[in-house]
Amino acid sequence: MKIADYLQKYGNEQTILKNNHSLKQITIDSRKVKRNAVYVAVKNAYANGELFIKDAIKKGAKTIVTENLIIDVPKNINIIFTKSPITVYANMLKFKYEAFPEPNLIGVTGTSGKTTVTTLVYRILKRSGYKCLLIGTSGYYGYNQIYESFKEASNTTPMLEEIYDLIYNNDFNYDYVIMEASSQGLSLGRLMGLKFCRVVFLNLNPEHLDYHHNMENYLLAKLKLFRQLTTEGYGIINAESSYKDKFIDECKPNCLTFGVNEGNYRIKVLDIKLDYMELEIEGKKVITELVGDFNASNIAAVYAIIKSLNINILDFFDVITSSALVSGRMQIIKNNKKTVVVDYAHTTKEVKKVLEHLQKYKIGKLIVVIGCGGNRDRSKRPEIGLITTEIADKVIFTEDNSRTEETTTIIRDIIEGVKKDNFKVILDREEAIYEGFKMLDDGDILAVIGKGIEKNIIGKKVKSFSDVDYVKKIIME
Repeated sequence: MKIADYLQKYGNEQTILKNNHSLKQITIDSRKVKRNAVYVAVKNAYANGELFIKDAIKKGAKTIVTENLIIDVPKNINIIFTKSPITVYANMLKFKYEAFPEPNLIGVTGTSGKTTVTTLVYRILKRSGYKCLLIGTSGYYGYNQIYESFKEASNTTPMLEEIYDLIYNNDFNYDYVIMEASSQGLSLGRLMGLKFCRVVFLNLNPEHLDYHHNMENYLLAKLKLFRQLTTEGYGIINAESSYKDKFIDECKPNCLTFGVNEGNYRIKVLDIKLDYMELEIEGKKVITELVGDFNASNIAAVYAIIKSLNINILDFFDVITSSALVSGRMQIIKNNKKTVVVDYAHTTKEVKKVLEHLQKYKIGKLIVVIGCGGNRDRSKRPEIGLITTEIADKVIFTEDNSRTEETTTIIRDIIEGVKKDNFKVILDREEAIYEGFKMLDDGDILAVIGKGIEKNIIGKKVKSFSDVDYVKKIIME
């Protein structure tokens, strides 16, 4: 398959074709360019790809896709001028893989719950014997009915070229691909051109406003996913969200809804304890280790997806009642009377829900270890400070992916919202968790919030560290 074949099918406003090379690599990352690559110079919120055209050519790129050429190029280099390089990028990738069998794509979007829902759907499909791929925050898992592959996640929603590579550059021939669709990924075109058999909306809460600037832009980014449904596909929408009508309008008449109290597919919560929930689904009583109202909604979403796909409901029941459902999501680690909960919550609403749930079931004190990410929405930091110190008995503020910011600056922002003196600051996360653990008496709960199963702390230097692994280590000592 050659570059001229693509141009014959799609055409472009202006093309200078001097080298009819094979379409072996199509990339927007100049660092990854190899010999005879197509380099697409995309401009977005993070980078201006036009600044790296010269580097791409030095590394062997033979075709440059650009809106504005900003350097002189050698005579043997193809140039494709276009008003939308990202569209050409998506079209080229689609063209490159169009002879391959297409799997059924399932996309899940929402402020929270994406990892829980996609992980459960993947496990149910795997249990039902389907070849399936999971793309999300916890990593990229592929199952071919014999063995499972794993790759560390580069992003919640990786670049489009990486998605195609995960789907097609193996011998798996997936039946289903389940992926988390982040708002940033959608706005950056990382899913452009893909067609989904199911798109799922979970919820929308104020978050990522440092990137989107306001809730309207955040909503518009999420809605993009629903415009990528196949004609036979279905949109699956949280009936209890105030934004539901916006998403229903995008997928009429192929809409299904879910919820705990409303929707086409609903479940009933019979009881919630610290470490389990009792639900009623299709008249059957079910015990699950996923806890909290928010996880009841997530389970309702999974139920709707599985029913809409006509997957064996017994496999659904088997998975949601199994232990260690989603690592790092309300994961309870116990030893005798010591209880530690590790959770990924990092938005104000998520943190509030998690802590309110734990507060209900503590016998003694609720102790919290938490921080906020650097180079992200600063407005939520004092809110996190207020919420944690108001709900918990003791709080330790610490580092959490400070990136290029100083951890002390981030914690200073958090403390601005605090109205009590029930907190302390320990900059090193490992030391903070250990101090919180030492404070535990029988009946107390230590909540380690913000990172879940992440394996690194990202600062000016990346430090290898996992909340889950470290808690397991100290609780067993």
